[in-house]
Amino acid sequence: MKKFADRLIKWGIKEGRTALPWKDKINGSYDPYKIWVSEMMLQQTRLSAVLPKFNQFIRRFPDVEKLASSTLEDVIQVWAGLGYYRRARNLHEGAKIIVKERGKVFPKNAADWKTIPGIGMSTAAAISSFVNGEKVALLDANVCRVLCRRYCLENTNSRVKEKAQLMQLATNLLPKKKSEMAQYSQYIMDLGAIVCKATQPACYKCPVSEDCKSFNSEAVDLYPKKVKLTRREKQITWVLTMDRDLILLERQNKEELWKSLLVPATELQIKGNFPLPRKIFLRSYRVKVSNCDLTVNVWKRKCIFDTLKLTTHHRIVNKIMIRKVPVPRLLEKVLKDFDFWSDAS
Repeated sequence: MKKFADRLIKWGIKEGRTALPWKDKINGSYDPYKIWVSEMMLQQTRLSAVLPKFNQFIRRFPDVEKLASSTLEDVIQVWAGLGYYRRARNLHEGAKIIVKERGKVFPKNAADWKTIPGIGMSTAAAISSFVNGEKVALLDANVCRVLCRRYCLENTNSRVKEKAQLMQLATNLLPKKKSEMAQYSQYIMDLGAIVCKATQPACYKCPVSEDCKSFNSEAVDLYPKKVKLTRREKQITWVLTMDRDLILLERQNKEELWKSLLVPATELQIKGNFPLPRKIFLRSYRVKVSNCDLTVNVWKRKCIFDTLKLTTHHRIVNKIMIRKVPVPRLLEKVLKDFDFWSDAS
């Protein structure tokens, strides 16, 4: 029987996800900037959602210098729709580090990539195996699932001991040739995404099922052990403060949720410390955000903005301008529901 890596690569050449815009080689090598951007976007996000956003991002920020010299607001605006905005902030901060502190030189190995904001061991391994050909194993969700089923492990990759066990098993499967690392890393992720799926795995298509313990014992659905995530309840209030056809927003900096985005302004004060005009309740929205079940209670208040004490964190926009500033998807829905969003250019 051929080695795991050989069978995987042979399968991947025919069946893997090869038409990826960040995998175009320049002089026989991958562009570290594009690989880095793509791996950051792919953290907890489906490929189908990343593809159009990646192309848009690269058009706006074609290289690390352009990204570093741009404002965070510009980066967040282009990122809008992908969620997990901390990744956009980390990309922006990482670009500034690479340009200003590293002289535009990208890291040369996984350990070095881990020093860049927002990059853990798995992302560092993926980037370095593609860009540097480094023989280092990655452990994203797809790869962990492949390993757990191959070795009949209930492993949830949540404890230090379990991670160490998975890392050792993953390392043992790596190809011998450095030149095969980029292919191998891509195809083992593809195997988990296309064949060894979380539900309804297509084992009959698997190139390595011959020595998969869970497949041979007809127990694929038992691995890895499914862990029920604890979701927390949270409530927040948005007050849409309006002045004719204008709305008052502010940059979210206090909480991690939607940090750096523009949200309805809170804690407003009238000049002269007069009371704010009365607000009226509109409706509540229930959404799932990460591991949180969020209730957003939306109110509306009419107010003359010239009477307010405003700061540099505030932004006044109309229904056309608001399409060009970074706001949460939920706020876009709210404003559309109440006819304060124009799709006109």
